[in-house]
Parts: sequence; structure tokens; C-alpha cells
Amino acid sequence: MREADRTEILPAHIEETVQAIAKLHAEHHESATPFQKFTQRLTDRAGRPSFIVWLMVVVAGWIVLNLAAVGLGRRPLDQPPFAGLELAISLAALFMTVLILSTQRHDDELASYREQLTLELAILGEQKSAKIIDCWKNSGATIRPSAIGSITMPPRCQLRPIRRRC
Repeated sequence: MREADRTEILPAHIEETVQAIAKLHAEHHESATPFQKFTQRLTDRAGRPSFIVWLMVVVAGWIVLNLAAVGLGRRPLDQPPFAGLELAISLAALFMTVLILSTQRHDDELASYREQLTLELAILGEQKSAKIIDCWKNSGATIRPSAIGSITMPPRCQLRPIRRRC
């Protein structure tokens, strides 16, 4: 969808909010250190189903090669019960845990920014609602259920758009 089409569909205040969130995400990604970007890429790759398949193939291949060496009368690299394989898997698990925790810490920073933005939007919404109610009470108007769709606010009660800086 073209940018012009999207802005015609969304009201201006919603478009500004969407742009603020997009800017927040972009700034968060740009502020990541090279190590954080590296760990994010590794964690993304390790979280795919293909990684599990690859890991199963490697483990099965390791077991088959060592059992085949024993069957052929040669000395295997890792004799059953495969202590070397257990050590490698334990180290890989430790490595993945550190990667996930590092990535989660960086993602938690973004979640904190989002919570702050949500709080600011909620407070802004409350302020606007309070102003509308106050203006409505001061105008002396009453609401009739049949006229709810056609209510217009007096000019002094209309809200001005607020520019938000991220």
C-alpha cells in the first residue's frame, strides 16, 4: 500500500502514534552494539526448526561414525556412552543460554520503552477525555441518546493536536 493511501485511512493522531512506535523500534535497533546484533542473529538462527534438524543430524552422525569405527575394529573418537558428545552438548546448551539471556536483555529495553510510550499515550488520552468532559459540563449541553452521533463540541472545547518527540 502506498504511503498516501495509508494516511488517508488512518486519522492523524493514530498515524503519529504508529510513526512514533516505528521510530522507537528503529532507534533501538540502531543503538544496538555489534555484539548485540551478532547475538540476535545467532539466537534467531538457533530458534528456527531447521536448527533442531541440523542438530539431530550432527548428533546422529557422531553416534553412527563412532559406532561404525567400533564395528570396523578401529579406535573411535568418542567411545560409547559418548562422554565427548555429552560435553559438547552441555557446552552448546550453556552457550545458547547466554545468547538467549543477552538477547532477552536487549529486548527488555525495548519493552520498557514501549511501556513508557503506552503510559504516556494513556495519560494523554485521560487528559483529552477530562478536557472534553469539563468543556461539555461548562457548555451546559445535554446528551440525548438519539443525537450521540451528531454531537459537536463548542469551538473553545476542541482539542489541538500534540506533537510528540521520541
